[in-house]
Amino acid sequence: MWHAIIKDYYLDSNLLKLYFSQNIPSKNGMPDSTTKGTRAENIVVSSSDTKLQKDIRKVKDTFEAFKTHTNDIKVEVNKYDSFITKNKDLTKTVFSSLGFVIPIRRISSVPDKLDDKDYIGTTGALAVAGFLLPEDLRDTRDGARQIIHKILPKSFQEKIKGRFPKFFDNFINYAPKYSHKEFQTPFSFLRGSFLEPLVNKMTNKYGYNLHEWDKPLLETKLGKRIMNLLKVEEVSKKSAERTVKKVIEFEGKYIVDDVEVKAIKLEGSAIGKLICRTLQRTTKYGTITLSAICLPSIINAFNKPKNIKNKLINGSKQILKSIISVVLTLSGIGLVGALLSPLGPAGSVAGMAIGSVIGAYVSTKINMNIKSKS
Repeated sequence: MWHAIIKDYYLDSNLLKLYFSQNIPSKNGMPDSTTKGTRAENIVVSSSDTKLQKDIRKVKDTFEAFKTHTNDIKVEVNKYDSFITKNKDLTKTVFSSLGFVIPIRRISSVPDKLDDKDYIGTTGALAVAGFLLPEDLRDTRDGARQIIHKILPKSFQEKIKGRFPKFFDNFINYAPKYSHKEFQTPFSFLRGSFLEPLVNKMTNKYGYNLHEWDKPLLETKLGKRIMNLLKVEEVSKKSAERTVKKVIEFEGKYIVDDVEVKAIKLEGSAIGKLICRTLQRTTKYGTITLSAICLPSIINAFNKPKNIKNKLINGSKQILKSIISVVLTLSGIGLVGALLSPLGPAGSVAGMAIGSVIGAYVSTKINMNIKSKS
């Protein structure tokens, strides 16, 4: 903005100088052709032209004052730009530090998407966070409950239990339902979300198939091959003491019934189990959704340059960037989450938060080296 103001100032100043060089009268009262093209400051004015000299000084003072004002505007604009940059960095820091609150972690990419004017991607990230909010709050609560139960003195817990039994049961009391070192509950995209009851209203093959598709990557054909390659086996299942409603097929009909959630125990090498537990925490729907949120930036990359060759180069590079971002983000969340999950719900939630930050950081550093064409 201030660049345009200064440019106008100098343009008007040069026009004024040209006017004076062509119209200042000489000693005989006629325009002096010898002064054409000279600077206004160097014009020799006779003693009889004191009024004109004063007018020139006034105009010069006016432009000097205007120049000072534009410099002040420049300073203020720079301050504003610095303020915006600092607040943007602060926002990212806040999102990262609150990553253990799962709904906030899910929208941690929103500041960057808004900065890139990716409003469709922003809407998608917010929508996913909204749909999965109930289950995310449940997982966050379980992690917080484990920590609170650990740090609060037993005597104080008993007092709360006597006065506020419901609050105690929901937010303080913690009793592990199974050994988190040996067992893990496979993750689900629909379970506990706002989408689950909507899918359950479809008591037909579509509702059934939507539930059947809601599986972790470990239960896909690729996951089974990885298990065989790593020589990891599923040895037992145990109740997670939780039931959910689900569309199932029963005697040729599709009905909604209560289904018990199971925790699974894997046997194999330490590295093999870690990889497989990571795949247990990454769902097919989650992978598809995160990939879909990247589509607007890919389309924009293809549309941005005018040159067709540059369009293809930009689009291809953006596809590569999106793959790197999706793979590293999901890998970070799943891997670090699986690594800390033996500590219980708190370890699982903290691991996902740490993994998300690491994955986002590494993918950003890699993608910075992939330059786009203008």
